[in-house]
Amino acid sequence: MYLLSTLRALFVLAAFFVGISIQTAFPREVPQEMWFPLLIAALATCTVAVEVVFQKKYLAGLVAVFFGLILGLGATFIFTLLMITFVPGDYYKRFVEPIGPIVSLFLCYLSVTIVFQTRDRLRFVVPYMAFSNVGRKRGGLLLDTSIFVDGRITDLCQSSMIADELIVPSFVIKELQALSDSADGTKRARGRRGLDVLAKLRANTRMILHIEELDYPDLTGVDAKLVRMARERDLLVFTGDLNLSKVARVEGVETILLQELAAALRPIVTPGDRFNVRLLKAGEEREQGIAYLEDGTMVVVEAGRHAIGRDVPVEVLRLLTTQAGRIVFARITGGSGQDSEKNVRPASSGDGQKHVPQGLRDSA
Repeated sequence: MYLLSTLRALFVLAAFFVGISIQTAFPREVPQEMWFPLLIAALATCTVAVEVVFQKKYLAGLVAVFFGLILGLGATFIFTLLMITFVPGDYYKRFVEPIGPIVSLFLCYLSVTIVFQTRDRLRFVVPYMAFSNVGRKRGGLLLDTSIFVDGRITDLCQSSMIADELIVPSFVIKELQALSDSADGTKRARGRRGLDVLAKLRANTRMILHIEELDYPDLTGVDAKLVRMARERDLLVFTGDLNLSKVARVEGVETILLQELAAALRPIVTPGDRFNVRLLKAGEEREQGIAYLEDGTMVVVEAGRHAIGRDVPVEVLRLLTTQAGRIVFARITGGSGQDSEKNVRPASSGDGQKHVPQGLRDSA
């Protein structure tokens, strides 16, 4: 951000000196008063202002118009070349050459409008630029204050699960600083923890962390500023605040809620869950039966050998994680595990529905 601001300032300064050099090179044709280089510098300043305004909202549209204009001029050149090649000279000058500007105007207009209206579906192989969001990531992840206070983002970044650029606005850092200076001990601890997490992310060489020096004086809350920034920059908001996530989605801004991500990554079953499985074969130990979950996880059922080939209700006792995967140890519920109508269900249920672990039913 600072480098870009410096480049803009150097551009305005260079425009001023270019005006002076033009006065020196053309003393008769160019006015020698000081207002001339100042005028050039003013035009450069206006150019910078237009660039700053348009880069946030209309840059994609301007790029589409630019490429449409290039295509229109290219089509005009091809049309003119074909007319010169195949139309005799007298007919070309009498009939084709007068309508040349009209043809050029129509071709440019059609090219610009077509490219502009279909820019979200076009995929041009152009360095540093892609018109469409299809098949590519957005501008990055916009981090909320709650993400730093939570702290689990450091583990996510260390695991290389997050590949997007992380963007931290300056007003989020100010909020963390305000929390760390709070008189409330709990808030002060949360603020300091957030600043420590920010320092760890900046030291992580695997991630690209960009601190955006940006603020919206007309807005008061950090949440409102985050939503506007995400909408203007086409960013994803990464937050642990459920209320912010709801507000952002209402405003049309996509969010990643940390709690939803954690729920999606939690084990498919946990100790105490109850569900039905079909025992397929005997286990290695005595009286054990073996079943499998839909994702291929092995379920070892104690005292389940007698029920092989049938569905039984089981309760998860413990989980064992090995290099080959996770193994679930369970027992048949409803009694001692003997073959009875209470413990064993028919292989096909009357409703035709699959038996799903309780944890999955809750998360669904």
